[in-house]
Amino acid sequence: MPQSLIQLTYHTASRMYKSLSQGGHFSHSTKSVIHSPSFFPSVFASAFIVTVGKDVTITMARGEGAFVIAEFLQQIREDGSIEERRTVKNWFDEEIVDRIKKSETKGRNVLLEKSEDRRMKFIMLCTFSGSRHVVRFSLFY
Repeated sequence: MPQSLIQLTYHTASRMYKSLSQGGHFSHSTKSVIHSPSFFPSVFASAFIVTVGKDVTITMARGEGAFVIAEFLQQIREDGSIEERRTVKNWFDEEIVDRIKKSETKGRNVLLEKSEDRRMKFIMLCTFSGSRHVVRFSLFY
């Protein structure tokens, strides 16, 4: 198969996976995703975890599939179950993230942003009998 056809096939498949992970097509004119009302990207992301698995996902992330995997990670972060988030987070351990950081893979910065261990902290100010107490919550996923 000619190299140009392989690249075209990969590019087309890559764009398809990205659209499926996003839940629709990205419109450059509106700078947003036009979501399909009859498609649920969270279902696709859940199936992706089981069907594609860790090894292929990591290979895609370290290669030309970085943008695809970045969108997949975003979808899991937004709509995945706690178990799915933990599973995928464990796939991107320190060693894998370091390899991606050192690579020249196109899309690595977007991928790293979406794969990093983010600990969201919420500060809630409570008032009890006129005194203030600060309560800190950390969510880990």
